[in-house]
Amino acid sequence: VAFTAPDWLTPRAFNGQLPGSVRVWAAADVPETFHATHDAVRRTYRYYLYAPASESTAVAGEEVRAAAPADDDRRVDDESTVDDAAVDDALARLSGTNDFHNLTSDDTGTVRDLRATATRADEFLVVEVTAGGFPRALVRRLVAAVAAVGRGTAELTLLDRLLADEPVSGPYGVGPAPPDPLVLWDVDYDGVEFVVDDDAAAGARRAFGTRYREARRAAAATGAIRDRLGTARSDAADD
Repeated sequence: VAFTAPDWLTPRAFNGQLPGSVRVWAAADVPETFHATHDAVRRTYRYYLYAPASESTAVAGEEVRAAAPADDDRRVDDESTVDDAAVDDALARLSGTNDFHNLTSDDTGTVRDLRATATRADEFLVVEVTAGGFPRALVRRLVAAVAAVGRGTAELTLLDRLLADEPVSGPYGVGPAPPDPLVLWDVDYDGVEFVVDDDAAAGARRAFGTRYREARRAAAATGAIRDRLGTARSDAADD
């Protein structure tokens, strides 16, 4: 965000005028002609895809703990498991300079030089995508396509079709993944040096700490209900 501000408007002071869901933690002085969107030279998004590892997944040459059997949905939602190697192949195919017109609703600006990788973090795959700019919903549609390949519901050839000149629609079209796990992780500008306001950063950390604890409590409650229903189903089967 860029705007004309008085010298006294530090990030900490700014936070005092903002709703709790919006926190500022760093600032930089820029020319009057600066535009926060148009002047960005590189953006990085991270998508936290819930994707327990499948039995075929290996990390750094070591086998990852296999996903639970299909009949044990108390531990793993089987339809969410992915093959990490298949995801890596899909992201490699999408990296580079391509026309992503089949992965966005935009009509212009669809040719992008993009780099995409994935890193496993327990039950999640953190898909990181970097480019100079992004057409509408590209990252979320890219993640949806990659997840389909990783889960075995689509072949790698789907990506070739999505990157081809011909429009893709109907059963072969790819809708966007849910927005909540998507984070704009970083934005780079030439010649702009952001200064962190330590007090504002500490306040933002506390705010996100509260949201984190609330999410963990909700996950614990829903997980307990899921496990109870799984036990009830097993008991009924034994009877």
